Amino acid sequence: MLVNPNTIIIEAVTFKSVRDYRPKWFRGTPIALLGQHRPWHDKRDAPCFSMVTYREGARRGNEGVESLTALVLDFDHLTAEQAGMVLERAAGSWAFIAYSSFSHDPHPDPNQDPDKEADWRFRLVLFLDRPLAKSEFLPMWHAVNNRLGGLADTNARDVARLWCAPSCRYN
Repeated sequence: MLVNPNTIIIEAVTFKSVRDYRPKWFRGTPIALLGQHRPWHDKRDAPCFSMVTYREGARRGNEGVESLTALVLDFDHLTAEQAGMVLERAAGSWAFIAYSSFSHDPHPDPNQDPDKEADWRFRLVLFLDRPLAKSEFLPMWHAVNNRLGGLADTNARDVARLWCAPSCRYN
């Protein structure tokens, strides 16, 4: 579904960096939340967000989550064909934004075969019709991942996952 990401209003929380444990409430467009793709020297200092709402006074972590406001899936080490299939399936079902971040930059391997298939890494932020209760997160994550081909990173499936804003290494 084609949707203008400047017309959707979402709630989320932001953090100054991965070292920050105090969520700051955010309400606005996905573009305002994600911002511009920008370079950073160190991932630990990059701004982050989580697509959840927290109980008043709660610190970062799964325990204080009230609801999930968008579903984020992380994809690493896909072939171009797999990445195309994921994006095509997502476009047929959901409004979303795809982006890359600091951790998605390719790490050049001097021993790698130059003819080897490209290493596609990205995130999908899928917009929901309604906020999900914390208990609905894992069943929804599995259902969506299965519909997208089962290729999302299973290590990145906790409800309060902290996501780095769109970024890249300075070099």
